[in-house]
Amino acid sequence: MNADSVLAFLRNKAQASKRWVVSFSGGADSLLLLTLCAEVVRESPHLTLTAWYLNHYGTPIEDARSAVFDWVTATLTPLLGERFVFLKESAPIDEIAKRLGYSWEHTASLVRRKRLASLKSALPHCLVFTGHNLSDYYETLAMRRARKIPESAWPALTREDTTELVLRPLAHLDRDTVRRLLKERGIDWFEDLSNQETRFERNRVRFQIAANKIIPPAAIAKTNQAMPFTCESGRELRVGQETWASLSEISRQNLIYCAWKKLLVAGRFTANDFERARTLPFSAPPLFVHREENRTDKYIVFRRGLGEKGSVVASVDLSRENQNYLRGDRVTRSLTIQKPYGRKSVAKIFSEMRLSSRQRRLTWVLLTEDKKNALKIYFPEGVAP
Repeated sequence: MNADSVLAFLRNKAQASKRWVVSFSGGADSLLLLTLCAEVVRESPHLTLTAWYLNHYGTPIEDARSAVFDWVTATLTPLLGERFVFLKESAPIDEIAKRLGYSWEHTASLVRRKRLASLKSALPHCLVFTGHNLSDYYETLAMRRARKIPESAWPALTREDTTELVLRPLAHLDRDTVRRLLKERGIDWFEDLSNQETRFERNRVRFQIAANKIIPPAAIAKTNQAMPFTCESGRELRVGQETWASLSEISRQNLIYCAWKKLLVAGRFTANDFERARTLPFSAPPLFVHREENRTDKYIVFRRGLGEKGSVVASVDLSRENQNYLRGDRVTRSLTIQKPYGRKSVAKIFSEMRLSSRQRRLTWVLLTEDKKNALKIYFPEGVAP
């Protein structure tokens, strides 16, 4: 297999985007990807290319890695001019891992995903590329199988991840092919010595596969299905209850798992979580899933960090007609209430009471028929009006 299919994929993506960000480490996979992206960007004057590197280690960048970075800058800057940017960041992974209570490996992956998501949201018409290859995919499946994650929840072999919204152009090239293609181009890459450390799960799986102790699963010939989410905010996703009711039990569990990934929850979704996801409400803090309805619609709501305990407010009857309710976190300063507050802004009341984001979300406001004023505020349990 050669790089033609990758270039064809990239040229197709160049038509509807303006900015490309490549997650770059100086290793073989990201270096080949960045090189191929540069070829396509050179042909597309409307595109800009950013190589993004996150230093996980809290120490100066290794000399060998720096040499690759210098080569990239010296090669791509004359080729693309101001349309090429090398962006370097750092993160104290050791400190974050200790605070979260997760492994270093998982924390580094989580921080990368969050930083890339922030970068993508900050740049309009931006596409994010990672260098994951076919060998990485096999390792991921082996780790999922070891954790007893249902096969139906294993990721698809696809270049487009619709859950994390990243692109993986090298998805059908194995690790040996990537290195062969670089050698054919006369390009040297950086070999990260940490890839030999067996304290990392992925490395252990890689060595087991290489020693034929684990037979790589056959590539799953499927594509990621479009998830029927509607997005309220970066912390919330919704699905209509009719859509939910039409799904099989395992599809519902997988939908919860996809929401967990899409909301960038810090943690692992285990086999026990899949089992508990059979019924609602479901919680695997900080992910919370429950039913919610307003006067016109009924939803299954997926929230990150703002779960509800028990009923929202027992005195609020959302099924009654001719009553308009507004959730507290949607209140604007233009909404006022007369009794017993004396024509005061509802938002200012919340501010004076120092309600948290979660408390505002659990507060309900009864509106007048014209929805211009508030009649009553229903606070959650534990909040004194």
